[in-house]
Amino acid sequence: MSILNSYNNVIWDWNGTLLNDVQLCIEIVNDFLKIQNKTTLTIDSYKNAFDFPIIEYYKSVGLEFDEASFEELTHKFIYKYNSNVMKQPLHNHVLKVLDYCKTNNKTQYILTAANEKDVLKFINKFNITPYFKHITGLTNYRAESKTAIGIELMKQQQISTNSTVLIGDTTHDFEVAEQLNIDCILIANGHQNKERLERKSSKNTIVVSSLKELLYVQ
Repeated sequence: MSILNSYNNVIWDWNGTLLNDVQLCIEIVNDFLKIQNKTTLTIDSYKNAFDFPIIEYYKSVGLEFDEASFEELTHKFIYKYNSNVMKQPLHNHVLKVLDYCKTNNKTQYILTAANEKDVLKFINKFNITPYFKHITGLTNYRAESKTAIGIELMKQQQISTNSTVLIGDTTHDFEVAEQLNIDCILIANGHQNKERLERKSSKNTIVVSSLKELLYVQ
């Protein structure tokens, strides 16, 4: 029996949870680091450093900037990301898990710190839009906290807190779930490693290694 059977509503994170864009993000940030003659990231060091808000993550890996140059970095990242994201795959077993939720009458949503209009385009490309009742993202490109838009999503869609789970791949997803007063499941094949997810989440948070495990963990 799947752990998902405990819930009527599933709120998905997008980047790193459903979309496998980790390598692309590493490559773009490494380009920035090379320009500033900084040490580049491996996949392990990236997953140990990545965090929200993005401005703090950039600082932690050694990038130097002021307010104006951070905006420039942001625009460069988005340009490079959007130029290549359509080449990035969904994680393994995404369709299987989405189908499982649909077949078992789970209402599915997306809550993302990415730009909402861009995410809608990406989701249409993968032909998975019909799985989701509503998709909520930011209106800018700063990848800031998604707590506020999460609260608005819960309110507008009248989502019950006691039958809802947020599924993501970062400690920020856990923090958002806490603020929304809903359960959280974290998947350790995205932007942060399993050690960080287990260390910074609560004892009641389930951390799995892949989407496939969602169908079997009880």
